[in-house]
Amino acid sequence: MTSSPKALFVAPSGYPLGGVATWLDYLIPGLRRHGWDATLGLVSGPRHHDARTYLDQHPCETAVVIGCETGTRRGRIAAVSATLQRLRPDVVVSANIPDALLAVESVRRRGGPAARGVMSCHGIEPDLYDDMALMRDALDAVICTNRLASELAVRLGGLDPERSLYACYGTDLPADVPIRAAGTPLTLAFVGRIEQPQKRVLDLTPLAAALRSQAVSFRIQVAGAGPLAGELKREAQAADVLGTIDFLGRLGPGELVDRVYRRADALLLTSSWETGPIVIWEAMAHGCAVITSDYVGNRREGALRHEENCLMFPVGDMKAAAEQARRLATEPGLRERLVRAGRELVEERYSVEASIEQWSRVLTSIVDRPARRCGTLPLDDGPRGRLDRWLGPGAAGRVRRLMGRRPPDAGPGGEWPHSLSKPAVSKDDFLAMAAEADRAEDGAAVCRQQQSISC
Repeated sequence: MTSSPKALFVAPSGYPLGGVATWLDYLIPGLRRHGWDATLGLVSGPRHHDARTYLDQHPCETAVVIGCETGTRRGRIAAVSATLQRLRPDVVVSANIPDALLAVESVRRRGGPAARGVMSCHGIEPDLYDDMALMRDALDAVICTNRLASELAVRLGGLDPERSLYACYGTDLPADVPIRAAGTPLTLAFVGRIEQPQKRVLDLTPLAAALRSQAVSFRIQVAGAGPLAGELKREAQAADVLGTIDFLGRLGPGELVDRVYRRADALLLTSSWETGPIVIWEAMAHGCAVITSDYVGNRREGALRHEENCLMFPVGDMKAAAEQARRLATEPGLRERLVRAGRELVEERYSVEASIEQWSRVLTSIVDRPARRCGTLPLDDGPRGRLDRWLGPGAAGRVRRLMGRRPPDAGPGGEWPHSLSKPAVSKDDFLAMAAEADRAEDGAAVCRQQQSISC
């Protein structure tokens, strides 16, 4: 191509503290350095998605706002379609905004610019792979940030292997990081959304109780916010361990480095699944040891090695987690060895530059292919309120605008949904199936290598 290829990343503005926001912070300017005309398209809505507030926390010179006040699929598709017609990108990457891919399809059907439609996958949840199956005839590619996610895109999403691509997350590497022994008390840091299904934040209470029973002097710092903050405090109070937990609230990237990564002895990750996670690469880059669950998504990625660059425990086993923390506090040289190996891992595989290079390469491979033909996708949705049922979504939206009324409040995920599908299986059953796929790749070799972890 003689001119710079154009990439439009369409992303939510309602979640400014997530890993996707961190990823976009470095990827958009990084791609521009690699010769791309990269634009961030931030969706906006009447209540929950506020692009201006997002940009206050994540400035982006090339951001455009994609506003929709109707709360309907038709309105969302029209808003994105107008942006596509104006910017004429070569590739559109949906970052948890599937309506962007429906807009690509809508523009194709009308004979407009034939952009490639790409889904970036940041999760191991059933609705994401159901979406892939729903849209597989129209999707030009899926780019996953985790090797297991790429495999599931083929197995469950029905994509051809050549359309299921991989590009990692990355983090900055500071030049000078002091390497020290564990302190007293041992400081463990939990960084992330305070919720249970994925992050398993309520595991912190039994962990604190187990550490106390082992006579380990410790503090747990919780950096983040979420719906279970109050419940976590109540459970910790009931277990008489609330005094060992410090709630730091939401912290920006600079605050995380200064108040958490540089001070904590170890990052503690209790998740059931992850597709990075960026938080581990950040901690390792800044000289923080890692104690992590053997989460779904870990095995096929092949990055974390128990006792080599981290300490691991089975998901939900807080006695085992406490034992790993005790070892970090008492075994001479253990923390220093883990920190050095963690830094080496990030330098080799998960630096910002490595991530940008991978994303640039896979996007180039997509643009070099012809765009796929039109598929069969659901370009309309059902009624959401009484006006929708009486008049239809389109007419109802026009009436609301004339009357100055907003659509029914369906939360941030209803205003701009992160998926189109209702999963056919429960999340627990799906996660068990994904765990089997994760372990099938390495099998007995990993079990021998990580003898202290249940297989």
